[in-house]
Amino acid sequence: MTKHQRYYRRNRERRRQERRDYYKRNRPRERAYQHRRRHGGPVGFTPEEFEELCHAAGWRCLACGVETTNLTPDHVIPLSKGGSNDIRNIQPLCLSCNSSKQDGETDFRKGVAA
Repeated sequence: MTKHQRYYRRNRERRRQERRDYYKRNRPRERAYQHRRRHGGPVGFTPEEFEELCHAAGWRCLACGVETTNLTPDHVIPLSKGGSNDIRNIQPLCLSCNSSKQDGETDFRKGVAA
């Protein structure tokens, strides 16, 4: 066993907590990274733009109305159907609503000042 392996084994819980803390502090950056990784391209909107969009929506899911700070970017027109990554094609939804929408084209933004 190498010196590094011993260190990681001895400090497993500490390292896990450090990772959790990092993701909490850098949530928008990590979401953008995961999005780029999954969709193989640049994100057409910045974390700051998405945060402004969430603020305009009152930090509520536009589909179900639940108030949360854990909103996810959803494409109104899915990328698989020719939609873009531009902020004008994004709406904030909770993870549950975003997952259940799948690749449908549903615009929940009506009445939200962007």
